Amino acid sequence: MTIDPGDYDPRELRELGSETDHESVIGGSAGGMGSSDALRSSQRETLLMIEDTLEELSTPYLPELPDSYRGELLVLEWLEFLVGTAGRSETIEGLVYYTSIGWITKEVEIHLREYLRGVDATPETPAPLDQDDHVTSLVY
Repeated sequence: MTIDPGDYDPRELRELGSETDHESVIGGSAGGMGSSDALRSSQRETLLMIEDTLEELSTPYLPELPDSYRGELLVLEWLEFLVGTAGRSETIEGLVYYTSIGWITKEVEIHLREYLRGVDATPETPAPLDQDDHVTSLVY
């Protein structure tokens, strides 16, 4: 079953994203956490830290692409995450969907598709974007 991020408002996604097994992250069993779990935990923590800022934002969350080198690197990192998780076609579908629910503008979607040409990532096991992936996208 695929989670539809359009069914949630950003506060709900943040709440869902913050529901982790904190003992495994903070406690002694963190050593058994895989690198992707640690990354997602870090991204959830980042999302929680910027929660107040997100509440002040209105859709679209990304009305235009950043006009800086650092911003471009972040966009490429986000696209590499999406492509590395779900594959190129699922990433394009995700971008189309993010446009349809108002997270990004159509212009941003078009530019992101252009950026995809420079992304060289291949998922080990492609899978549709899930709830955690959408929460991670919200962090980006």
